[in-house]
Amino acid sequence: MRVALRMLRQRPAAAVATYLALWFAVAMVTACGVMLESGIRYHGTVQRYAGSTVLVATTDLSVSSGSGEDRSVERYPLPERARVDTSLVNRIAQLPGVRLAAADVAALGRRATRCPLIRGRRRC
Repeated sequence: MRVALRMLRQRPAAAVATYLALWFAVAMVTACGVMLESGIRYHGTVQRYAGSTVLVATTDLSVSSGSGEDRSVERYPLPERARVDTSLVNRIAQLPGVRLAAADVAALGRRATRCPLIRGRRRC
């Protein structure tokens, strides 16, 4: 105990830094534990695509090179689902047995061309 008190008197900055490092480590471990528990307990229900019979999506990127017998195709997995070309909607809609084909845009957005107007002033 005397050694700890002596260290606090002689090197207060080192003691504060040690305390802060321990506090951040506890916060990080707690956050990881909360995320792990929520991932284990969460049982989400399918809502957005619940009525769909078939969903067309892509999870990898295909790169083909060469032609004929020398053609090679390399596939690279993507971390997120990639966009599917919207021209496929018309092709899928023309297939026999298809009642409806719809393109889904997850988030519509528009690029701002001007500075936003906030309380009567332009903020850039």
